[in-house]
Amino acid sequence: MGVAICCASAGSPGLRVFGGVLGGVPALVLVPFNGTVPLWEGLVILAVMFLGTAVHRAENGQSTWRRTAGAAVLVVVCAVGSAYWSGSDDHFVRRGWIVAFLLAVLTFGVGLAARGRRVPPVLTGLGTISYSVYLVHPVLLAVIDGTIGRRRQDSVVLEVAFFAALLPVCLLTHRYVEAPGQAWGRRLAGVSSRSAPRSGDLVVGRSPRR
Repeated sequence: MGVAICCASAGSPGLRVFGGVLGGVPALVLVPFNGTVPLWEGLVILAVMFLGTAVHRAENGQSTWRRTAGAAVLVVVCAVGSAYWSGSDDHFVRRGWIVAFLLAVLTFGVGLAARGRRVPPVLTGLGTISYSVYLVHPVLLAVIDGTIGRRRQDSVVLEVAFFAALLPVCLLTHRYVEAPGQAWGRRLAGVSSRSAPRSGDLVVGRSPRR
């Protein structure tokens, strides 16, 4: 993975492609053979991540919205179908997981439609720490399971307490881990772009994209 990151950050287009492939292959191998969730759920996570890439490309004119919409429909149908047919617990998978997944898709769709409008600071703050929430929440759940245990029935009070503990931790991880890592990555990308050859790869009259 370290070699893949170095190659993907290189100035040579060939090395960048090689780095992308080298980084993708271990991910595809680890999901079915070393995942902590069922195979269908691990593949759904990858599909949703790449769907986000497809949306980004459509917004930047690198793909069509029709193609992206088709990909979105395919991912949603496959995700819901996989959860329905492969889930072992009807209550959790067929009701809880599918409903949560569809609500997440709906939330993303609303955000995409309203991306040109002013968003309340609370929502932008939650969006900023969302990746930290994604990474930290299973760790916090594991700590709870290993100490006080988890109840079989839902409790609004416990859910509020969980978020009250989770969000401050995610604020700290974003501030002291994620944000410094992003800044380091931007500096590294800037050095890589300045050292890359510029002749022969620019169209006359157009500036390079950032």
